[in-house]
Amino acid sequence: MSYKNYNTDINSLSIHDLNEKEILLFRSEMEYQGKSSKLAYILLIAGLFGAHRFYLNKVETACAQVALSVLAVIAYIAMVVTSSISELEGNTTFTPAVTFSLLIFLATLLAIIIWLIVDLVKMPKMLGVINKEVEQQLIEKIINMRKQPE
Repeated sequence: MSYKNYNTDINSLSIHDLNEKEILLFRSEMEYQGKSSKLAYILLIAGLFGAHRFYLNKVETACAQVALSVLAVIAYIAMVVTSSISELEGNTTFTPAVTFSLLIFLATLLAIIIWLIVDLVKMPKMLGVINKEVEQQLIEKIINMRKQPE
Protein backbone atom coordinates (compact mmCIF):
# COMPACT_ATOMS: atom_id res chain seq x y z
CA MET A 1 0.00 0.00 0.00
CA SER A 2 1.29 3.41 -0.91
CA TYR A 3 1.57 5.79 1.99
CA LYS A 4 -0.16 8.42 -0.17
CA ASN A 5 -3.41 6.40 -0.12
CA TYR A 6 -5.68 8.30 2.28
CA ASN A 7 -8.83 6.26 1.74
CA THR A 8 -7.56 3.48 3.98
CA ASP A 9 -9.60 2.31 6.93
CA ILE A 10 -7.94 4.07 9.90
CA ASN A 11 -8.45 1.04 12.18
CA SER A 12 -6.41 -1.19 9.87
CA LEU A 13 -3.38 1.09 9.81
CA SER A 14 -0.12 -0.02 11.34
CA ILE A 15 3.40 1.31 11.68
CA HIS A 16 4.17 -0.37 8.33
CA ASP A 17 2.00 2.27 6.62
CA LEU A 18 4.39 5.03 7.69
CA ASN A 19 7.52 6.30 5.98
CA GLU A 20 10.87 6.60 7.81
CA LYS A 21 10.34 10.17 8.99
CA GLU A 22 6.85 9.31 10.26
CA ILE A 23 8.16 6.22 12.05
CA LEU A 24 10.67 8.39 13.93
CA LEU A 25 7.86 10.76 14.92
CA PHE A 26 5.68 7.80 15.90
CA ARG A 27 8.37 6.25 18.11
CA SER A 28 9.11 9.55 19.78
CA GLU A 29 5.45 10.19 20.53
CA MET A 30 4.87 6.60 21.63
CA GLU A 31 7.69 6.92 24.13
CA TYR A 32 6.08 10.10 25.44
CA GLN A 33 2.41 9.03 25.42
CA GLY A 34 2.61 5.26 25.94
CA LYS A 35 2.42 3.62 29.34
CA SER A 36 5.63 2.18 30.78
CA SER A 37 5.41 -1.40 32.03
CA LYS A 38 8.26 -0.78 34.47
CA LEU A 39 6.48 2.14 36.10
CA ALA A 40 3.16 0.29 36.18
CA TYR A 41 4.75 -2.68 37.99
CA ILE A 42 6.61 -0.42 40.42
CA LEU A 43 3.36 1.35 41.27
CA LEU A 44 1.62 -2.02 41.69
CA ILE A 45 4.28 -3.36 44.04
CA ALA A 46 4.82 -0.09 45.89
CA GLY A 47 1.35 0.55 47.14
CA LEU A 48 -1.99 -0.68 48.25
CA PHE A 49 -3.75 2.51 47.22
CA GLY A 50 -4.35 1.75 43.54
CA ALA A 51 -1.65 4.04 42.13
CA HIS A 52 -1.01 1.62 39.25
CA ARG A 53 -4.70 1.78 38.29
CA PHE A 54 -4.68 5.59 38.32
CA TYR A 55 -1.60 5.43 36.07
CA LEU A 56 -3.47 3.11 33.68
CA ASN A 57 -6.49 5.46 33.62
CA LYS A 58 -8.68 2.96 35.49
CA VAL A 59 -10.01 5.65 37.82
CA GLU A 60 -13.17 3.90 39.04
CA THR A 61 -11.38 0.74 40.16
CA ALA A 62 -8.47 2.80 41.50
CA CYS A 63 -10.95 4.64 43.73
CA ALA A 64 -12.35 1.28 44.86
CA GLN A 65 -8.83 0.16 45.83
CA VAL A 66 -8.29 3.40 47.71
CA ALA A 67 -11.60 2.89 49.54
CA LEU A 68 -10.63 -0.68 50.49
CA SER A 69 -7.23 0.49 51.69
CA VAL A 70 -8.74 3.29 53.76
CA LEU A 71 -11.23 0.83 55.26
CA ALA A 72 -8.36 -1.51 56.16
CA VAL A 73 -6.45 1.34 57.84
CA ILE A 74 -9.55 2.46 59.76
CA ALA A 75 -10.26 -1.12 60.86
CA TYR A 76 -6.64 -1.53 61.99
CA ILE A 77 -6.75 1.70 63.99
CA ALA A 78 -10.09 0.69 65.53
CA MET A 79 -8.63 -2.69 66.45
CA VAL A 80 -5.60 -1.11 68.13
CA VAL A 81 -7.70 1.46 69.99
CA THR A 82 -10.34 -1.01 71.20
CA SER A 83 -7.63 -3.49 72.16
CA SER A 84 -5.81 -0.82 74.16
CA ILE A 85 -9.00 0.26 75.90
CA SER A 86 -9.80 -3.36 76.66
CA GLU A 87 -6.35 -3.88 78.20
CA LEU A 88 -6.69 -0.71 80.28
CA GLU A 89 -9.96 -2.06 81.64
CA GLY A 90 -8.22 -5.29 82.59
CA ASN A 91 -9.74 -7.54 79.93
CA THR A 92 -7.31 -10.17 78.69
CA THR A 93 -9.62 -11.66 76.07
CA PHE A 94 -10.77 -10.26 72.76
CA THR A 95 -13.86 -8.12 73.09
CA PRO A 96 -16.49 -8.16 70.35
CA ALA A 97 -15.28 -4.73 69.15
CA VAL A 98 -11.69 -5.96 68.82
CA THR A 99 -12.84 -9.13 67.08
CA PHE A 100 -15.06 -7.20 64.66
CA SER A 101 -12.27 -4.71 63.85
CA LEU A 102 -9.82 -7.56 63.32
CA LEU A 103 -12.21 -9.39 60.98
CA ILE A 104 -12.87 -6.23 58.92
CA PHE A 105 -9.13 -5.53 58.74
CA LEU A 106 -8.26 -9.07 57.65
CA ALA A 107 -11.11 -9.24 55.12
CA THR A 108 -10.16 -5.94 53.46
CA LEU A 109 -6.47 -6.81 53.52
CA LEU A 110 -7.19 -10.19 51.91
CA ALA A 111 -9.37 -8.53 49.24
CA ILE A 112 -6.61 -6.03 48.46
CA ILE A 113 -3.95 -8.75 48.23
CA ILE A 114 -6.10 -10.88 45.92
CA TRP A 115 -6.87 -7.85 43.76
CA LEU A 116 -3.16 -6.98 43.51
CA ILE A 117 -2.31 -10.56 42.50
CA VAL A 118 -5.01 -10.46 39.81
CA ASP A 119 -3.66 -7.10 38.61
CA LEU A 120 -0.15 -8.55 38.52
CA VAL A 121 -1.38 -11.28 36.17
CA LYS A 122 -3.55 -8.92 34.09
CA MET A 123 -0.95 -6.14 33.83
CA PRO A 124 0.52 -7.15 30.45
CA LYS A 125 -2.93 -7.23 28.84
CA MET A 126 -3.99 -3.91 30.41
CA LEU A 127 -0.79 -2.25 29.20
CA GLY A 128 -1.17 -3.81 25.76
CA VAL A 129 -4.72 -2.53 25.30
CA ILE A 130 -3.84 0.99 26.42
CA ASN A 131 -0.67 1.19 24.33
CA LYS A 132 -2.45 -0.24 21.27
CA GLU A 133 -5.06 2.53 21.57
CA VAL A 134 -2.29 5.14 21.81
CA GLU A 135 -0.55 3.59 18.77
CA GLN A 136 -3.74 3.74 16.68
CA GLN A 137 -4.39 7.36 17.67
CA LEU A 138 -0.81 8.34 16.81
CA ILE A 139 -0.88 6.57 13.46
CA GLU A 140 -4.20 8.22 12.65
CA LYS A 141 -2.80 11.67 13.54
CA ILE A 142 0.32 11.10 11.45
CA ILE A 143 -1.71 9.88 8.47
CA ASN A 144 -4.04 12.89 8.81
CA MET A 145 -1.00 15.19 8.83
CA ARG A 146 -0.27 13.95 5.30
CA LYS A 147 -3.60 15.27 4.13
CA GLN A 148 -2.79 18.82 5.18
CA PRO A 149 -1.36 21.07 2.44
CA GLU A 150 2.27 21.88 2.94
